[in-house]
Amino acid sequence: MVRMRITIGAVLIAWFAAAAVRAEVTVAFTGDQSTNQDARAVLALVAEEGTDLLLVQGDLGYRRGTSKWMRNIDRALGTDFPVLAVVGNHEENYWAEYQRWLAERIERLDELVCHGEVGVKAHCRFRDLSIVQVAPGIGEVRGVAPDNDYAGYIARELSGGDDRWRICSWHKVQHDMQIGNKQDETGWAVYEACREAGGIVATAHDHSYSRTFLMSDFEHQEVVHRRDHLEISPGRSFAFVSGLGGKNVKEQRNDGNWWAARYSATQGAAPGALFCTFGEQQAHCWFKDIKGVVPDRFTLERVAAPRQIAESEP
Repeated sequence: MVRMRITIGAVLIAWFAAAAVRAEVTVAFTGDQSTNQDARAVLALVAEEGTDLLLVQGDLGYRRGTSKWMRNIDRALGTDFPVLAVVGNHEENYWAEYQRWLAERIERLDELVCHGEVGVKAHCRFRDLSIVQVAPGIGEVRGVAPDNDYAGYIARELSGGDDRWRICSWHKVQHDMQIGNKQDETGWAVYEACREAGGIVATAHDHSYSRTFLMSDFEHQEVVHRRDHLEISPGRSFAFVSGLGGKNVKEQRNDGNWWAARYSATQGAAPGALFCTFGEQQAHCWFKDIKGVVPDRFTLERVAAPRQIAESEP
């Protein structure tokens, strides 16, 4: 009888441990991929890091690379691996084919649910993640409007009491939200709508990696603190560019004191991806390149309201 109780107890402990593991979800963020050897190496890295979901922030296979990009994904990750991608400026006349492929893939997966126009103006849910996709500034792709009340859409979709990690995904950037030579292309409204809703801003477009400190205002680059533990709440969040998906690596051309991490050709960067493992309230993130270099690590904490920062804190 005692032996049976011990056995049942061990089973329950194992079950709860497994449930705790299942509660975590690891996301890989990348963009500006292409279909070359480096792009395939990044996808292999995504598989090696134990990723559950791939988020691609635009510029997928580039010109005439549609079918090859799709094959690369299937070979590296499998035909039923969860993938979400937003439209980039280099999707051009091929976006309809990408969008159809993405929608069919989503349809096959019970855990991944989206409503709206996939990759352009959609709200997707995957486990404990709430992901809003928009396309500000994309005027190069037929059927995609560069300005379509994207900020209002973010605010509406992320309103209410949905208790999930919130991610806002789009391709283009503002000049001050990247370290390359990109100019203002999205407007600040989408950044601010995401921040006000407690969402993380995920972008690409510049072929580098950069991450801000915790911010209370993106437009005016107001930094809350300069630590690598970021308390995400309505009104306080951060933005990053993860554009080292394989196309090429560009030099740093822009800077600011709001950047917590910079990784470009200037710093000797290689292609790679940002990974974040999200738990119920905490997350840990790291950027890793295909050479095994990890230039950035940080942690996140989801809080209900902004925490007061003491003057003595850095």
